[in-house]
Amino acid sequence: MDWSEPTNEEHNAVAGFYAGSKVQAFKFFILVAFIMLAVMTGGIVLMANGFTRAVMLVITSVLTTAFFGWLLLGSDPRKALIMNRKYQVCRCKVSDRRIGNAARKIKYYVTVRCPDGSDREYMAESFIYHIAKPGKDVLLVDYSGDNNGESKAKRDIHIDVVVL
Repeated sequence: MDWSEPTNEEHNAVAGFYAGSKVQAFKFFILVAFIMLAVMTGGIVLMANGFTRAVMLVITSVLTTAFFGWLLLGSDPRKALIMNRKYQVCRCKVSDRRIGNAARKIKYYVTVRCPDGSDREYMAESFIYHIAKPGKDVLLVDYSGDNNGESKAKRDIHIDVVVL
């Protein structure tokens, strides 16, 4: 595979991909917040009718919502690596894509044709899967670097597929 430093155009595409994945996470957080709001409303109604144990339900709902928000919006190690350009890219073309099921969860896979002629399959975000049609140009983004003194978290980040 032919890994190289990203150009400005490629860096902008990777930054846009990261922003898009954060938008997806934010939409999920809003869904979770509405569900928790329904639970809290039910707890308040119960408390108004004399069920004082519902206060614990309300407190648990608020704490759970805050925890999900922290998890979804603030704990992605890719942000600093993207902003500091500490990643490498490989320019490829989409050759195929498929949807797989694993443990009741839908997984999206994109197969790319690398410059050396090999086909490799990578897991992709759902919004990338839907725009990654065969023949489109994509970037494979590798955050691992050379692993000399790098943190374990950086080495364990999977390769992202970004459509140009």
